Formats: sequence, C-alpha cells, structure tokens
Amino acid sequence: MALMKFLMFRSKRVAMRRQSLKRHVGADADRALVEEVAVTPANINDGKAGPTALPDNPGEVFADSAYRRDHFGDAVRAKGGTPRIVATGMWGRDEAETLARLHAWNKPIHRVRGRIEKIFGEGGFCTAAG
Repeated sequence: MALMKFLMFRSKRVAMRRQSLKRHVGADADRALVEEVAVTPANINDGKAGPTALPDNPGEVFADSAYRRDHFGDAVRAKGGTPRIVATGMWGRDEAETLARLHAWNKPIHRVRGRIEKIFGEGGFCTAAG
C-alpha cells in the first residue's frame, strides 16, 4: 500500500513539472502587427482565455474552431467586433448543399487566418483585423 501511494505522488509531481502554456495572440491581419498577447495554462479552454487577447475595437476577429463558444463571441461583440470563427460542421438535409455552405463559410476565414499563421509559423491563434 505504501508503494502505491508513492507511485501516485511521484506521477503527480512529474505532471506538475511539465505544465504546458498556450499563447493567444491578437494581431492586425492587414499589417501583421501583434496588438495583444495572453499566456494561459494549457488546461484553460481557448474560448474562455481568448477574450484576454482581444484589442480594443477589434473589427473582424478570425479564429479557429476552439474559440467557437458564446463566451468568446460575446466578448468580441462587446468590444465592437464581429466574430469570424471556423465552423467544423453544419446541419442540413442535403449533404452536398450543406458541405458547400460549410466550405463557403470557412473559405474567407481560412484565407485571412492563413496569412497571420504563416507569420508566426504555426496555428492556433486568435487574429483580429482592424
């Protein structure tokens, strides 16, 4: 029994030393300038942490599907912005029509997010166009 307690404690200590962090970056999509940065523990949901990286008067805010929660969208609208968040699925009766609508929704979002993410060299950013 004592051995089991030690193993559980040790694994917990190892996990505590390896905490990951996420960064949420608010950048101007036209000029590719960083306006806001927020760093959070990796176990915090992006939709909850994302509003801390929103600049004042963000304009259109482009984000991946991890930010697709009311909390983030409401924060964007409260600062006078318009959320443009990637959709991962849509409901519809006709599969071809629904996939076409999904593609039409995501295409302009991917175009803007692609420009910003290329600058940083990786994905997962919340970007704002001013």
